Amino acid sequence: MLGIITALALPKLMKKKDPSMSGGKGPGGPSGPVPVKGEVVRSQTLSNTLHATGTLLANEEVELQCEASGKVIAIYFEEGKPVRKGQLLLKTNDAELQAALKKAESRMKLATDMERRQKELLKKEGISEAEYDLSRNDLNAAGAELAQLKEQIRKTEIVAPFDGNIGLKYISEGAVVTPSSRIASLQNVSSIKIEFTIPEQYISRVHNNTRIRFTTPGSDKVYEATVYAIEPKIDPQTRNITLRAKCTNDGKLFPGSFASVDVILDDIKNALMVPTEAIVPVLKGQKVYVIKTDSVIEQKVETGLRTSNLIQIKSGLSAGDTIATTALMQLKKGSKVKLVQVK
Repeated sequence: MLGIITALALPKLMKKKDPSMSGGKGPGGPSGPVPVKGEVVRSQTLSNTLHATGTLLANEEVELQCEASGKVIAIYFEEGKPVRKGQLLLKTNDAELQAALKKAESRMKLATDMERRQKELLKKEGISEAEYDLSRNDLNAAGAELAQLKEQIRKTEIVAPFDGNIGLKYISEGAVVTPSSRIASLQNVSSIKIEFTIPEQYISRVHNNTRIRFTTPGSDKVYEATVYAIEPKIDPQTRNITLRAKCTNDGKLFPGSFASVDVILDDIKNALMVPTEAIVPVLKGQKVYVIKTDSVIEQKVETGLRTSNLIQIKSGLSAGDTIATTALMQLKKGSKVKLVQVK
């Protein structure tokens, strides 16, 4: 009886396991084409860059300080406001020096008149050469004293050394200042300098007029600048060299800010770039899936430089090829595919 049941059940079991009996529609049968997204390979200019970090600096910057001690009698600037080169910014008391100046000017006039008269007498041989020399010496001494007093008076004033913007003020009228007193800062930020360092092995590839790109925290804008100065000495501690670049400030760059810098070492023309997600690692290199009509072929490639989301293809592809960028784990040589999107 058991033998009869087994004989009857065996053909049914064999029918379920034989794919040819199901017409390819059962669980074990072949599936339809794999939906994939593709991208057409195009050539473009690729910048070979070196990443570095840097700091933004003002084009010109100075801490305003008095050259001589004194009581502040007038402040001619406002915090955060622009000033012009040569503009008087601060004045300390110079009353005593002004009195001495008047005395020196009087002495200077007297010495000038005396020297003129003595010179006329010398021409008429009314005095000796030695007597004239004394008057000439008095005139020179009076002139030196007058110049010295004018210089001391100059030191009671602070004038703007360049066009710029005043920072925060730290003194008020009536305060007594010394050469070490903090008064305010003056900065010219119409242009911004970017100071950064690179490893010594790249020195030969960077020079004046080398282009850089940089970004700052909190901003998506990419700025471009040009290297204008290179430190002629390598830091023996870090083995880096310091460079400075400059760019025009759009009003959104501030000295002291951190900068993420990309130094453009050279430009590669007609570089083939593909999305990094299209690359499939294999045992002896990398490959991509090239779409041909309704199926794919495996193509080994040699890769080069990378950007944030693209990678250079040095060999293995040509401009105009279409490669798969999705469903790569489901693909193999000869797989049927259906393009659902092409970029």
